[in-house]
Amino acid sequence: MTSGSTSPGVRLPAETWAIVQRGPGLNSVFLEKMRLGNLGRRAIMVRMDRSAICTSDIKNIINPDSRDRLYAYDTEGTGIINGHEGTVTVIAAGDEVREKFPVGRRYIVQADLRKYTNLQAVGYRIWGLFRGYGIWGPVVQDYLVPISENVGYSAAALVEGPTCVYASYNVEGAAIRSDDKTLCLSGCGGPMGNMHIEEILFQRSKRGKLHSLKTIIATDTNRDRLDAFNNRYASTADDLGIKLVCVNPVEEDFGAALR
Repeated sequence: MTSGSTSPGVRLPAETWAIVQRGPGLNSVFLEKMRLGNLGRRAIMVRMDRSAICTSDIKNIINPDSRDRLYAYDTEGTGIINGHEGTVTVIAAGDEVREKFPVGRRYIVQADLRKYTNLQAVGYRIWGLFRGYGIWGPVVQDYLVPISENVGYSAAALVEGPTCVYASYNVEGAAIRSDDKTLCLSGCGGPMGNMHIEEILFQRSKRGKLHSLKTIIATDTNRDRLDAFNNRYASTADDLGIKLVCVNPVEEDFGAALR
């Protein structure tokens, strides 16, 4: 290991436990002890404080060959370490980056490394957060977002979901347009569906946006979740001039509901 910055008296780990995927399916996921390797002059060593489990992680595990970011990736040999929604703490930094990444500084991970054209992303081709410790170089460092000390580990790890929802209605060029009249929320009974309709109602009532929206078609294959969603939001949506249509596509004629 090269010289660098660490906390006084701290002995850096040489190994870490990791959840490693070596093929498709849950039977191809293993708990392994891995060597961390040397800390380069431009590298940082981080402790993985929290990592949420995203639907993308499940998709990677079930069928990695169908995932664009894992196309032609040697899953069986190199292995995948999933996990891209999380928070980390720097525990060591190489000589050339120790001022930029001081020991003890906390970060959340922006998984999509957007300036690279080969579908690079943390938790895909770049080993992610389903492990105790890791070493990242400049490619990942450019996408670490500092957070303050008063933000909890779990709260920080869960930021991707609400950020995606917020961007859908506030970023120019996002999927939702101001003149859309009908919107479909698939899997509405889960946390993302609830966050979406909360943001829709907020945009309509507090920001004076989405005035063209007349109908929200909300779907879920779980009847209890669908009914709870309808009970929670139908009245508020109606007060704002939006018709909420809840459909279970397994039990009902989805085409008829769309018409």
